[in-house]
Amino acid sequence: MFPILFILPRFLLQSGITILCLCVFMTQGVAAASGMETWVRETDASMDGVEMHMPAEQPLTPWIHDPAIFEKDEGDRTEMREVVEQDVKTIKLNDQVPPIHFGLGEAVITENYLKILRDVLDRMRDRDNVRLHFIGHTDSLPLRGELIERYGDNIGLSRERAGTVAEYCQRALDLPPEAISYEGLGDSQPVADNTTEMGRQLNRRVEVQVWYDEIGEKQPRSTSMLQETFVPAPSAVSVKTCLAGLPP
Repeated sequence: MFPILFILPRFLLQSGITILCLCVFMTQGVAAASGMETWVRETDASMDGVEMHMPAEQPLTPWIHDPAIFEKDEGDRTEMREVVEQDVKTIKLNDQVPPIHFGLGEAVITENYLKILRDVLDRMRDRDNVRLHFIGHTDSLPLRGELIERYGDNIGLSRERAGTVAEYCQRALDLPPEAISYEGLGDSQPVADNTTEMGRQLNRRVEVQVWYDEIGEKQPRSTSMLQETFVPAPSAVSVKTCLAGLPP
């Protein structure tokens, strides 16, 4: 009888400890499950980092409606179209400014002369492609010694003088390079008698022409129509897309 009384408390103590451990374990399991459920709900609400899988039994729908579209060559293609040819006519104005005369191998370009050029250009602001063209001239005396080695002949000398004046006026008037051109004609167009010193001095000159363009359209004739090659704009193709992580 007494052994039973000693054994029974020990058995109850061990059973109580076992029951207590089971309760603690079940409580921790419930807490962990509850926390996991809460974390899943929060992530599901924000839709961040969620990987979703479609049911295995749901049939897949292809996004490409017509695969033959991609079999067609979609490279650049060119077409021809008729355009109206522009009629560009260059107008050359003489005697807008006096010529620049050369003395003993040099010319003097005064500030007053540059002002005349500025005024002419200001009056031409409503014209297209206005520019200054400089033409060099010489007298009929042949070159000698060092001048022959340097310029070759009177045409080379007149071209050099015209270029020197053109570059100086370009810098002084702050003009772009395309607004200046020049050429040399030598002694082919005298304005005075080359047998006198006064006449030869008048012939040693650089003339200034003012050029501009008149742009219009030619008459609509078959000869005035040009064919132009161009690349047409490609047609738009709609492609269905999806964003990963968003519900269908």
